[in-house]
Order: sequence, then C-alpha cells, then structure tokens
Amino acid sequence: MVDPALNVIARVLSDSNDATALAAARDVLDRNGYKPTDKIDLKADISTSPTVIALADVLSLEQLETLRERAIAKAGEAPSVTV
Repeated sequence: MVDPALNVIARVLSDSNDATALAAARDVLDRNGYKPTDKIDLKADISTSPTVIALADVLSLEQLETLRERAIAKAGEAPSVTV
C-alpha cells in the first residue's frame, strides 16, 4: 500500500510541473514530521504585579494560633511570631 503511493509521488516529482512537484514534496515532508509549526498570536497584559497575601489576611486568629502551637510542638521551643 505504501510502495505504490511512493511510486506515484516519485513520478509526480519527476514528471509534473513545479507547483505539483512542490506540493507533493511538501506533503511527504509534512507527513514525516517536518511540518512547520503553526503561528500562534498570543497577547497578554503582564503590567500588573503579583499580589502578596499575608497569612493574617486569610486566616483567623484561631487558625494562626493553631499554626503557632503546632510549630512550637514540632520545634520544641517557642518561635518568635508577630501577629
């Protein structure tokens, strides 16, 4: 099945006009992994800076105290924490 197709392409490349030969050659290259990548236009607004969120902004005092107690238990000493 492949050999007859290759024979046709070989004949087209040698016997046809330049446009047909070019199309056949391009088709062979495309199908064998040499197809050029498609152009992608990507636009983004990156002028804004990332937002830094402090733990105190998203956790309650109870949650912060729980984290502090876990850290103390894990470390074996009281870390300096500013709330």
